[in-house]
Amino acid sequence: MEKNLTVRIFKIISLILILGAVIGIVLVWAQSEAAMKDNIGLQNRILNPYFAIAYIALGLCIILALLFPIINIISQPKNAVPVLIGIGVIVVLGVVAFTISDNEFTTLQLRAYKVSESGSRQIGAALIATYFIAGASILAIVYAEISNLIKK
Repeated sequence: MEKNLTVRIFKIISLILILGAVIGIVLVWAQSEAAMKDNIGLQNRILNPYFAIAYIALGLCIILALLFPIINIISQPKNAVPVLIGIGVIVVLGVVAFTISDNEFTTLQLRAYKVSESGSRQIGAALIATYFIAGASILAIVYAEISNLIKK
């Protein structure tokens, strides 16, 4: 019963957001481009509610994307072990990447790029982590293909 209620609530929320978006689109289409371009008050009256709906939808998506995995982990702790192991691997990967990364720019270069020394190090860590993940992905693809060939 709870799943049906959840599905109904999401359908209602989705329909309300879609209806608001459609109304916003119709209002934009109803005005001429010249009227919208020259009248900032008209732009605000028509576009601000449209943007508000987009922000509400984005906020709901973020909240639900964070909330549902937590609820799933609490309700099914045995299934949470692989997820927690994956999160742990990502955290370790981030720490290793940050430890390896270094600022390789001079003070003049940092000023020219408008980046701080710690920002440069964080960017380097993100690049290193991306390289690790890309390499692991390539290895996983190669392993899958080789194991498929061996099984046949």
